[in-house]
Amino acid sequence: MTIGKNQDPVEIPRSGIVYGDIVYWTTIAGAFLAIVGSIITFVTTNNYIDPNYLLSSIWEGKGVAAIWRGVEGVGAPPDGHWYLGQITTGNGLTMLGLVLGVFSVIPGLLGASWILLTKEGMPPYAGLALVAALITLFAMIA
Repeated sequence: MTIGKNQDPVEIPRSGIVYGDIVYWTTIAGAFLAIVGSIITFVTTNNYIDPNYLLSSIWEGKGVAAIWRGVEGVGAPPDGHWYLGQITTGNGLTMLGLVLGVFSVIPGLLGASWILLTKEGMPPYAGLALVAALITLFAMIA
């Protein structure tokens, strides 16, 4: 694949195409989940947080801790990946979609790192991509 208009075509590195394709399609999947989760949130009662309460609390200017304290059955901001236990609710599915969109960078970097190492012969860049993927992974886990 080449790019360029009125200039010499530039070959796009395979690692860039692999990274871009993985991030693109994973983000699309995450956006789809977030949209479906939002629809479920607003048209059903299958929610972890009542959307009326959440939106009115935000408009009232309440902070995160105050909003979570007011959620029936929760009482405090949840830790970590709370949405995994609520995956069947609209809120949980919406959050999963958002997380998937952010997570897309990790498999994209791992794929690019592999191509940089095996196909393009650039071990230093492969190592940097691997380090970036690990930093992102640890940030998401913490």
